[in-house]
Amino acid sequence: MTDGLDLGLGDQARAIAAGDVDPAELLDECLERIEERNPELNAVVATFPEESRRMLAEAPDGPLRGVPVMIKDEWPLPWRAQRFGAADLLANPQPGESAPYVALREAGAVIVGVGNMHELGSGSTGAISVYGAAHNPWDIERCPGGSSSGPAASVAGRLVAGAVGA
Repeated sequence: MTDGLDLGLGDQARAIAAGDVDPAELLDECLERIEERNPELNAVVATFPEESRRMLAEAPDGPLRGVPVMIKDEWPLPWRAQRFGAADLLANPQPGESAPYVALREAGAVIVGVGNMHELGSGSTGAISVYGAAHNPWDIERCPGGSSSGPAASVAGRLVAGAVGA
């Protein structure tokens, strides 16, 4: 087996399809890497290993089958409501099937976590969030930029090969 965690998104998908990378091992390695690297980056605000394993077990044979990905805190999941990086919201968000979740599920991807974001998506730094600031993996004194700071830092820090922002 080839170590697939540092491959790009397309290469991970091809390696899984070819049988060169075991998707269950890749998922476990991805979750371990998040646990190891995320405290410094603060890119990931939640992981859910059991839901991720369930997604993998039920993954259709799509183009991203078994590939671990991150999704921004802006999008609800069936088991977790979006929080928009905010302490207080005007509405009470509910878990649900957002369009990005459905597209990723249909492609066979495995959502491993929720990425940090600038509060309410209303800033360009990622520095203001109820979860604290996300950090640039190349220089943690700098911001990763954008309201999708967590997904961006997750990919740049090689926590995952792909992420959905907005």
